[in-house]
Amino acid sequence: ITFNPPYLPTSEYDDQWDTTAGPNGNETIIKFLKKAKSFLEKDGSIILLFSNLSHPRTILSNAKKLNYKTKKLAEKNMGFFERLYVYELKP
Repeated sequence: ITFNPPYLPTSEYDDQWDTTAGPNGNETIIKFLKKAKSFLEKDGSIILLFSNLSHPRTILSNAKKLNYKTKKLAEKNMGFFERLYVYELKP
């Protein structure tokens, strides 16, 4: 499953559903991870994109609590305040 979710925290400047994912910017991702396993094939995996603005440690700790194995595939600096990450998650 490839997932490019909304990952920005809701703010006074942006509260649109297509870019923001709740107050912390990770609520949509965590909800997805809780349900995604039931859609994966036995050897399936998830490719997930998120930002440093969406609290990566929280996302990864939730993934580990849900028994996903995580592997960072890519990381890119998008300017002076944002960094994007691409992770593979396997059950």
